[in-house]
Amino acid sequence: MITSTSAVLTDSGKFEIQEIEMPKLEKDGLLLKVEMVGICGSDKGIYLGHNDKRELYPLLLGHEVVGRVEKIGEEAKQIYDVRVGDRVTVLPSIHCNQCRYCRQGDFRRCTSRHGYGLTRSANEFPFLNGAYSEYLYIVPYSTLFKVDEDVPPQAACMSSVIGNGVRWIKTKGEVKPGDTVVIIGPGAQGLASTIVAKESGAKRIIAVGLELDAHKLETARQLGATHTFFIDKDDVLQEVAKITNQDMADVVVTCTGAESALHLGIDLVKPMGKIVLVGLNNGKYQLFDLNKVIRNEIQLIGGYGQIGDMEYAVEIINSKKYEVEKIVSHIFPLQQAEEAMKLFVEKPEQCIRVALRP
Repeated sequence: MITSTSAVLTDSGKFEIQEIEMPKLEKDGLLLKVEMVGICGSDKGIYLGHNDKRELYPLLLGHEVVGRVEKIGEEAKQIYDVRVGDRVTVLPSIHCNQCRYCRQGDFRRCTSRHGYGLTRSANEFPFLNGAYSEYLYIVPYSTLFKVDEDVPPQAACMSSVIGNGVRWIKTKGEVKPGDTVVIIGPGAQGLASTIVAKESGAKRIIAVGLELDAHKLETARQLGATHTFFIDKDDVLQEVAKITNQDMADVVVTCTGAESALHLGIDLVKPMGKIVLVGLNNGKYQLFDLNKVIRNEIQLIGGYGQIGDMEYAVEIINSKKYEVEKIVSHIFPLQQAEEAMKLFVEKPEQCIRVALRP
């Protein structure tokens, strides 16, 4: 029996290294040999039990993935236009192409709500449903993007993260050349937004974080930020006013769900400007200055997920204009998935993105 070594979530806070039987390859299936997979914030939530997935245990997490085509069915060859040996990254979501949202092209609202590493148990065919494994089975209605050979795997597995940046900065924020952009929260999503703001021609890119985030803000500088500030030390409002000659920001992206981020964003954005709200806050209600939002005609825009924006993200990664690999600060072997997740959960000030290498 041929198996795939996998780090399987068997209970909240518990990984086990298991051998999962390799499924029979269907005509419309594809087997991907995983090169690297990132640990996403949603993976952390599932690991901690915040997102109740008990009915799916044992669960193979992992959707921020790059790998090589190991095997491909005859029908899949026509669907994906790839061959054995090709290096690809995968759109995390799997849309049905049949519901009314898919027919309208609004794949983010697909009613099937399937995705790699999130919605199917490792007991359900084709078993290799997440990328914390040597292999990932690609099912019908997936979307693949080719990755150049000279792209570091740390950069390639960040394709969906950069896709988020594309959605928030370009699709939702509509950042134009010459704009001033403020990004609150310098984690992986904030750094992705920094890269896309630079690619979009923003004149000023201002990254804001805590003093604990000093190394992340330094990374933001390396990836395109023109200014960085500590929200718990600097007078960010005064500094942005000075930098912009009182004009303030065209677009603010809040990559944290902290209530203070929304308050600061409302103060930093110019009249008629946009605030793209990205960070989740576990369903807590937030109080903010509604009068200021109304009188200044500020646009509050929700931003969630990267469907439709990953193709451009992969173009950015393949261009190698930016050191996207800097977003991944730590790499662990697959067998140390538990240690990797604990670092990500318990010491966020020490890491940005953590990745696993099978």
